[in-house]
Amino acid sequence: MSCDRLSVLASSLGDEYLKYGVTTGGVVPSWLNDPVDDSDTERPLKNVLAPQKSSYAERFVERFGCRRIACFNITEVSCPITFSTWDAAVYDSEGRMSCGVLRSGYEARVVDENDHPVADGTQAN
Repeated sequence: MSCDRLSVLASSLGDEYLKYGVTTGGVVPSWLNDPVDDSDTERPLKNVLAPQKSSYAERFVERFGCRRIACFNITEVSCPITFSTWDAAVYDSEGRMSCGVLRSGYEARVVDENDHPVADGTQAN
């Protein structure tokens, strides 16, 4: 028995988004390499899922007029930490971005390399 598997190469992601009118998805890095155009905000992608603090995602959202939601995720755990609304990136006076809020039903703690809890506000190495 054979199984056809849907796959999209990163190099053609933007073309697929445009072909199918994708409105919610990830950042398309190749679009940032295109010359700036007045019609950039007319692309169908309006909702971007991106890492918490990413300079390319911030540039992408600004240029293409998208909303952005960020979350912390690993393969084994589905987005336990997220922002509660779109465009909710919060920075402190030192330019550090909040990692978001813990979703209901999850428990989490921030630890060091030895699995010991770290104090609130501790910056990662």
